[in-house]
Amino acid sequence: MPGSEPGPGMMRIERAGLVSRDMDAIVTMVREQYADHRLQFRYTDPARARAGLRTAMAGPLATGRMCWQGVEYRVTDAHADGRLLGVVAAGGTGKVSLGRDELHFTRGDVFLDPPFQHYSAVLRDCEFAGVQIPWSVAAEVAAEHTGLPAASLRFESMSPVSGQAAVRWSQTVTFCSQQLLNTDATEASPILVHELTRMTAAVLLGAFPNTIMTSAYLPGPGWVPSSAARHAAEFIETHASQPLTLSQIATASGVTARALQYAFRRHYGTTPTGYLRQVRLDRAHQELRTADPAAGLTVQKVARRWGWSDSSKFTAAYQQQYGQVPSRTLHT
Repeated sequence: MPGSEPGPGMMRIERAGLVSRDMDAIVTMVREQYADHRLQFRYTDPARARAGLRTAMAGPLATGRMCWQGVEYRVTDAHADGRLLGVVAAGGTGKVSLGRDELHFTRGDVFLDPPFQHYSAVLRDCEFAGVQIPWSVAAEVAAEHTGLPAASLRFESMSPVSGQAAVRWSQTVTFCSQQLLNTDATEASPILVHELTRMTAAVLLGAFPNTIMTSAYLPGPGWVPSSAARHAAEFIETHASQPLTLSQIATASGVTARALQYAFRRHYGTTPTGYLRQVRLDRAHQELRTADPAAGLTVQKVARRWGWSDSSKFTAAYQQQYGQVPSRTLHT
């Protein structure tokens, strides 16, 4: 969507939306935003027939909501190579078929669109909410947590591993929608988007069966020089205002991500990402201390700029570290 240029160091939130009785227009949008596919549809109630789609995207993270009324939507030969789409069924019924496997869903159910595989679906009067991320992000997060090569990641089912996992995924979709889709904001901090994308990947990896859940235990990396942890800390201090991954920090330190995790815990008593979060909290503290309240700066703006999507969690972390709420620092 057209709009003003984002502010310095900020990322535009791109939005699109359409409500129409013209199914061809909706289908074109679905293909562009989610998965290419062949389709057939029939009107089950022509008087009610309509469809709608709203999407929001910031960098690699996309969220959206789509619905069909008075229509049965049949999808064949669908594929969304290179992206992972986790879905919450907010209404209607249907099934998704992958080979001999069939997943039947109704309102409240969650499922994962099969990545890198062709599937089919029958959707009746459906409404969906979903979040989509690049496959590469999930593979990178999986590799950082397990030490396994990113190429080893494979999702093995469309269904969640448990009811609790389904609830967590549903909550994640709601949260991402609040941050990108159901807001008046037109821009977001790259750090915030980066953290949201990786959080989404971590929830996906915990919610849907995949190879990292069944991989064999990998032994620790053994002795790692303390200089690796020091180099990593220096790299974090220098680049804290940029989106950073554990893999990037490890590469800059000359060791593997798994080795760096061990070294950091031994020498700093925390993880590299925990250290990064502390550095960003310190930077936010300095920004609040030196800010002019009359210039319109708010605690929420500072929190989001440094990667906190939830201002209440930022306030709790800030108060624990500095002994007062951030709003008091801003107005002191």
